[in-house]
Amino acid sequence: MAKAVRKKTKKELAEPAFRKRMSTQAEVLMRAYAECEKLSQKRLQFILDVAENAWFRCFEHKDDNAALEKESRRWAKLRREFIKSVEKPREIHCFTCHLQR
Repeated sequence: MAKAVRKKTKKELAEPAFRKRMSTQAEVLMRAYAECEKLSQKRLQFILDVAENAWFRCFEHKDDNAALEKESRRWAKLRREFIKSVEKPREIHCFTCHLQR
């Protein structure tokens, strides 16, 4: 069960330390997003297809179970190969940011 989180009071939200921490976290997330954008469009799309199973949206024969199973196995193999071979920190970062299990 999820841990209950207490809402911050207006006083806590106005504290400089809290505001600085929030702006720092936002900056880190924006930099992380910008790093993914530095990849080539083709490579980024491949990483998203492998990590998020985005290939399924482009799959035309969704009602054909045999074709879907074959394509699923193909993308599972591509995902395993990508995980074994990836070495660039930027690619690893983008993969882990978008990974859906």
